[in-house]
Amino acid sequence: MNRKIIINADDAGISAAVNESIFLGAKAGVITAASIMPNMPFAEDAVVTFSSETPMLSLGLHFCLTGGRPVSPPESVPLLIDEAGVFRHGFAGLWHKAAWKKNADFLHQVRTELLAQLDWFEERQIRIAFLDSHRHFHVIPEIFGILAEESRKRGLFLRIPREKIGSALRMMQRFPYWLGGGLLKQQILNRFSSMEIRKTGFSEHLQSRINYFGVLDTGKVGLNAWRGIFETAKHSPATTILVNIHPSTQPALTTSDIPSGDMAFHRSVWRRREFDAVMSDEFRVLCRQHGFEPASF
Repeated sequence: MNRKIIINADDAGISAAVNESIFLGAKAGVITAASIMPNMPFAEDAVVTFSSETPMLSLGLHFCLTGGRPVSPPESVPLLIDEAGVFRHGFAGLWHKAAWKKNADFLHQVRTELLAQLDWFEERQIRIAFLDSHRHFHVIPEIFGILAEESRKRGLFLRIPREKIGSALRMMQRFPYWLGGGLLKQQILNRFSSMEIRKTGFSEHLQSRINYFGVLDTGKVGLNAWRGIFETAKHSPATTILVNIHPSTQPALTTSDIPSGDMAFHRSVWRRREFDAVMSDEFRVLCRQHGFEPASF
């Protein structure tokens, strides 16, 4: 049985090199979706290039509240930004404000910025197919409900970053890579995702037929990671897998607006390695061996 694979590239718009890798991957038929960050310096270039040159590429909003400047007027989101007008919170800060403090004004401003980033696409007449977020912060309690509501209303797929560890063999082979933070992140995101789905009654629609991968091996999805993903996927009844990668043709140079905690990730040599992996002949062989065909949303 042939199954489908959606390879989604995150962080479109953050640099010319990231945009180039997505463009080349789409032209080669391996990258089939891209999450665009409207508040980043190369976002305009991304939507112009992808919409005109790679119409087969599914586009989505990579909702960002953890780096760069807001799309909204700064005076409308003062609780989200610092004195310089740059987003001030990381994942933990957003969690504290949204879930622990249950700050109604804060959540109102999150919604304001979400709508502004969605409107950014509409103003450019760009149709998007899905929603997700930078660093997966949308699974934070209270924030999840805001995105779930908009995804329902607009008919957009909402990424649910729940990933199964899979076989003991995958665990043993990938454990050294997961110790860098992927395993802890997977545990937190899985718990939040399950909790919020139960609480909000959010229907997973496509998610019930899609197996998600990308948290455990985040930032290090080379060929060995792909082998583990395919081996795990073949034991799932899901007919489609969604794999999240962060490619670039070179380490992504970022602006000073990117938080210092993200800089190592955005400049990592693994970005080029992830790109090289999906563009390789070995990757195409793996897809054929496991019966996966490229697909989009």
